[in-house]
Amino acid sequence: GFCDLVVAGNGTTTYDGSGQIRLNTSSGNRIYSESGAGTIVFNVPTLGAGQLGVGVTTLVLNSVVENDGAGTLVVQASSGGTDNNGVIRQSGAGFLQLRGFVNNEQGRLEVTGDGFFDLDGCTLIGGTLADTGAGSFIVDAGIPILQSITLESGDVVIGPTAQARFSGINTIAGSLRAVQSGTGVSDIVVTGNVNTTFNGPGQISLTNNAGNRIYSESGAGTIVFNV
Repeated sequence: GFCDLVVAGNGTTTYDGSGQIRLNTSSGNRIYSESGAGTIVFNVPTLGAGQLGVGVTTLVLNSVVENDGAGTLVVQASSGGTDNNGVIRQSGAGFLQLRGFVNNEQGRLEVTGDGFFDLDGCTLIGGTLADTGAGSFIVDAGIPILQSITLESGDVVIGPTAQARFSGINTIAGSLRAVQSGTGVSDIVVTGNVNTTFNGPGQISLTNNAGNRIYSESGAGTIVFNV
C-alpha cells in the first residue's frame, strides 16, 4: 500500500519552517498533488525514501531532498518540471532516481554515501554534480539529456548498452566513464547541430571495448574536447 501526503487544489502549496519532512525507507511513501495540476514548494528538508511528485506535480526544491537510508527515492515532477534551487542528495546505501525535466541551474546533485544516483530519463539543465562517496551517478537504462553541467568531483558512469546525451558547455572535473564490457554499445551522444564542449580538468574514460562511442546524433554537430 501507500502512505500519502497529498496537496489539494490546482494552486501552490508551500512547506516552510525550521523542521523537516521525514519518510521511512518504504517506496510506498508518496508526496504529490491530488489534482495533477498543483505545485509543491519545499523550503524544508525532505529525508527518506518514496516518491516525490509521482509524475503529476510541479516541484520547487529550495532546501535538501535526501535519501539517507537503504530504500529508493524517486523524484519525478509533472510536465511542469522540477526547479531545483537546493540539493538533491544520495547519502545512504540506497538508490535515488531523478526523472523528467529538471532546471538545476541554481542547484546541486550529490552522492555522499554508498548508494547510486540514477540519472535515467531526466533532462538536466545546468548546475553542479558532486560525487564524494563510494557510490556514483549512473546511467543504465533511460536516456538522460545533460546540458551545460559541471561534474565537480567523482564519476558519472554510463553503463553497458546505455546512452547519455549532452549539449552546451560541460565542465568535467571528475570522470565521465563509458563502461561497455560485452556486446552492444555504451554511448556519449551530443544533440543538435551546434558545438558541444567538454572542458577540464577531469577526463572522459572509456573501457577497452569497441562498443564505446562518442558522436553527434544529428551528424552535423561539433564536439570540442578540452579534457
